[in-house]
Amino acid sequence: ISRKIELYQRHPDNLYCLTIAQDEVRVRLWARETDWQMTELTSLDDKLRLPAFGFDVKLSEIYRGTSLAA
Repeated sequence: ISRKIELYQRHPDNLYCLTIAQDEVRVRLWARETDWQMTELTSLDDKLRLPAFGFDVKLSEIYRGTSLAA
């Protein structure tokens, strides 16, 4: 996955890279600011924010319907 992230980060129009774990509550977000910054979210109460798209959602919504949502 790290190789793919590097490739996506090279694309001039890409603002975000995102991975969502399926076996644990873990979302990693790389956001292009002046440089790429990585944020790791691990709580169902954490919010994933993608301001360029007006996207703001709690991890509990992302994991809803899975065994991790409990």
